[in-house]
Amino acid sequence: MQAGPIKAIQNITLLHCIENLPPYQFARDRLQNRSPAGPRRGELSTWIRGLPEKDKNELLITAAVDLGERRRNDLVRRFRRRNLQQTSDVLAASERRKAGDLLAAAHVRAKERARLLNEQRTAEAAKRRAEDLANRERYLDQLGRRQLEIWKQVAAHVQTRQPKDYDRAVSLLTDLHDLSVRRSQTAGFLTSPEKIRQVHAAKESFLSRLAKANL
Repeated sequence: MQAGPIKAIQNITLLHCIENLPPYQFARDRLQNRSPAGPRRGELSTWIRGLPEKDKNELLITAAVDLGERRRNDLVRRFRRRNLQQTSDVLAASERRKAGDLLAAAHVRAKERARLLNEQRTAEAAKRRAEDLANRERYLDQLGRRQLEIWKQVAAHVQTRQPKDYDRAVSLLTDLHDLSVRRSQTAGFLTSPEKIRQVHAAKESFLSRLAKANL
């Protein structure tokens, strides 16, 4: 056999060997739409799913460490982004809790202030009523010492036929009525307004004021 044909056969044999090395064989199989040598993706998936959790974690860590530079950088970015998001979520949740605690505390303080203010107002109102009652009793005591003079003032106010004097006359009659109640002498008082009605029957405005005052 001549040297030319032998050399050609050697070249073809060498090329065939190179093409059947794992990297070239994988590339060739991909170009020819054939599955590469080794287990298929589904087979690997089934096998990995059946591994213990510890083995799966170790396998995942090894795969991440052994990835190429570009894929490893992408994985690191995803890890950092996720870690940053988790940290942000924790901080946000903490801030929400702090804000909620502050709002709750403010609400409690506001309720306490409202309660104290209400108690203060109630106490002040009771104090004013007690003071008004004491002042009223002192006034009636003074009025009791000059009843005759007060009756004369009532008659004088009614005679003027002026609305303001009518009001003043009714106010004095109310004081005299309260004095009679305080002294348990209402029977004697009731005859006086009745006589006034008879004397001033023509003064409808005055009589109307007496009726409104329940006199």
